[in-house]
Amino acid sequence: MKPTFPILRANLLATATAACMSAPAWSISYGTYDARAMGMGSVGVAAGNTENAIFYNPALLALHDGDEDSSRDGRLFVPIVILQASGAYSEAVDIADQDLDGALSSAVDNFNANQGAASAGQVSAALTDLDGAIDDLANEDIGLDNFIGFNISEPGDREGGAFFFGTRIMAGGRATVPEQDRAVVDRYQSAMDIIAAGGTLADIDPELVDDDGNLIDPNDSLSSSVDIGAVALTEWGVAFAKEIDVMGLPVSFGATPKAVRVDVYRESRGYSDGDLNFDDNYKSHYTINGDIGVAVEFAKHYRIGMAIKDVVPHDFQSTSVDEVTLRPRSRMGVAYTNSLFQIGVDMDLNEIEPLAGEAPYQDAAIGVEFTPFWGWDFRAGYQMDMTGVRDYSYSAGLAYKVTRFVFELSYLKGSASEGGGVQLGWAF
Repeated sequence: MKPTFPILRANLLATATAACMSAPAWSISYGTYDARAMGMGSVGVAAGNTENAIFYNPALLALHDGDEDSSRDGRLFVPIVILQASGAYSEAVDIADQDLDGALSSAVDNFNANQGAASAGQVSAALTDLDGAIDDLANEDIGLDNFIGFNISEPGDREGGAFFFGTRIMAGGRATVPEQDRAVVDRYQSAMDIIAAGGTLADIDPELVDDDGNLIDPNDSLSSSVDIGAVALTEWGVAFAKEIDVMGLPVSFGATPKAVRVDVYRESRGYSDGDLNFDDNYKSHYTINGDIGVAVEFAKHYRIGMAIKDVVPHDFQSTSVDEVTLRPRSRMGVAYTNSLFQIGVDMDLNEIEPLAGEAPYQDAAIGVEFTPFWGWDFRAGYQMDMTGVRDYSYSAGLAYKVTRFVFELSYLKGSASEGGGVQLGWAF
């Protein structure tokens, strides 16, 4: 069988992206790490709580009254699972399952063995399916951003601590199909329509027929190329926070030192290069980094927060020349909170260069949480790219607590993306 059309390869899709990289370095976004934040549009720098503070702003761990031994506000969440993917990624998975390029090669082989209207119709049908796949994926962003892990938090009286372990898997890019590939499909489609209508090979473009009188497999003429990229961040972090008096104003400071493993995969593949080679294009790195945050709570209900993730910049190479750039990512948030209702707004303070060659983006989000009665929380959120490049998304979520058991669920839907989150917890 001929090498498969790259944007349709199942093993390529399993790496999570088909991309055309135009920039030599990749950066990483702020991220969504728990079901509560996902349900609230990914806000958390000010609207977060002691349960998820370690992910968004460790200073929030100190915004708590009461001793840890009597409050039962400690939480253990295991597992935490967050899944997000672009619509194009979902389409690509469906297309890969159909093995359209393999079906086309089989149809061509059958035609060459039994030339006629029926076999030409089979080739034509396979070309139609392939052409539809090209239309679905060409020049569409393909990506995902997933997280799985656990965390444990224990707030005290205006201080607190937490620990987490988790892996975030990111990939992104843009599938690119040259116009000449579209022209190849159109030429073969026209030729097969002629034969299906009663014509012969003598009636079609002679460039589509070899010297032995056989139809040349269209896959041999497709020149698409693809760059594959994926990054996995595995982190072990311990957070601590303390509220102190600064010129009469209580200010909470927090930090999360962490050990980090960065796994980088990067490979450029042409159509004729055959299967992917993971072993030769994968590299692991180990480092130490940290997050810091500050938060101010005033008039009992109002909060302002700012946090920086990965304060120490690092560059991590794959076996190719391309780098993952782990740069500090800063975000600011404001929130209003009371016992029944909470609303928060977060905004990236700097533009993020995505994993592939798309334009930079800068997110802003708003989220709300409503607690109409004990044991239930209902959430909703909206997130947008202030540069106008990426799609917007809506989200919703809920949490239910019975005795000490906690269950949280969220769902996200964008104009070209979809995701969900779930986590199970225990109060102590």
